[in-house]
Amino acid sequence: GAGKGAERKVDWRRSRMAVHGRLTWFRALSCAAGVSGLLFSVSSNAMVMQGWGADEAGVVACKALDSLCTALCLFFVFEVHKYVVLGSRIDVHVKKGTPLDVSVTPIQVLSGYGLYLEWLILAPHLPPYCSFALPVYGGGNIVLYKGEAIFSAFQVFRCYLLWPVLREWLMSDLQKRHVISRLTGVRFGSVFALKRALNDWKSVIFIGCLWAFMTLVCGYLFRTAELSACFVATSAGHPACALPGAQFWLVFGREVTPASDPWILNSFWAIFITSTTVGYGDVTPLTFCGRIATGLSGLGGILTAGLLTASIGSAVKWSGAEQSVLALLERERCNRDLKRRAVEFIIVWWRLKQKRRKGGQEAMSIADMPSRVRNKFSDVRVKAGVNYEEFGGLDRKIASICQRTKNIKFNVESINDVFALPANQGGARQFKLKDF
Repeated sequence: GAGKGAERKVDWRRSRMAVHGRLTWFRALSCAAGVSGLLFSVSSNAMVMQGWGADEAGVVACKALDSLCTALCLFFVFEVHKYVVLGSRIDVHVKKGTPLDVSVTPIQVLSGYGLYLEWLILAPHLPPYCSFALPVYGGGNIVLYKGEAIFSAFQVFRCYLLWPVLREWLMSDLQKRHVISRLTGVRFGSVFALKRALNDWKSVIFIGCLWAFMTLVCGYLFRTAELSACFVATSAGHPACALPGAQFWLVFGREVTPASDPWILNSFWAIFITSTTVGYGDVTPLTFCGRIATGLSGLGGILTAGLLTASIGSAVKWSGAEQSVLALLERERCNRDLKRRAVEFIIVWWRLKQKRRKGGQEAMSIADMPSRVRNKFSDVRVKAGVNYEEFGGLDRKIASICQRTKNIKFNVESINDVFALPANQGGARQFKLKDF
């Protein structure tokens, strides 16, 4: 019986760390599949906007790979929610002592609304051999959007899958954080990971990457919203493109030509300049969706610029250890300067004494010395005689005080133990120095 018990394998589903490892793995897989599907969708949209037909081999291949990645992403997200349910059961079991059921059925996973919400965001895509054109009317203007452009713009929302992976990477060095969370009540979630990323000297890099990512996403959305398919050869024959509102747009009382520049770098430039709150005006949004993209980039630019300024200010600020080193170097400089100031002090004092003696005046005292010489000497002497512990900053001072308090407490208890010894049979206890 003991041998069988020793050979019995522990069910990994009862281990919180093992379940969290599986959860992290499936989150990474869902992110890889979702982002790969987005890239294939963007590629098919780029081909169509360059004049490729929806039934050409390159477009069909990209759409087929997008469908495959979407299916895999939906499956991986289902597995993520499965291990989320199992992890929550383990937490309740540890906290309240309730029986642990490690079997999670698909019905139990499908009972939550979070899974359906993620599926609603991740599922939409354009299958192979499917294509359409949607005219959008607004203010007398007509914008023709291809189905590939609409679905590729919607699939940009899949980028939210990147954050759980990044959050796990930011906290990968925190061992046993689930145990610590239960003991302290602190949740190691998205807010904690974001604070940890912004309270480090690497926050400048983090915010810079966030700014670049925002420019990339908003730039693509801006280009997709501003580029009308009426200027694409495969969609020029659409009935809506023959209307006057598709050839010339009326914007704030001005008649302008719709944007027909497919070069995406111009869109990135417009979004970057807007995010810096400069806005040269060389590229301006003409459509409602384009204005939404530039508005979001402006708000994001204000936020990231403020965070970047604060992070740079925090990065160039002296730390406690650096302040201690600077203070120690200043003390050493004052020690070297103290001899020179003392010699200067003696020379001035001797010269004044000689002048007073020749003039028949009374003997001089230190108070009769020039204030400039006295102040310089006193300042250097004070700085050179500062105790080392004064350079440690507030945290080091508190630690030093705590250590001294512990030492005093230990010594007092030792003295108390000596005085509490029982008296000898022949009389009172004779204490000696070695007893202390």
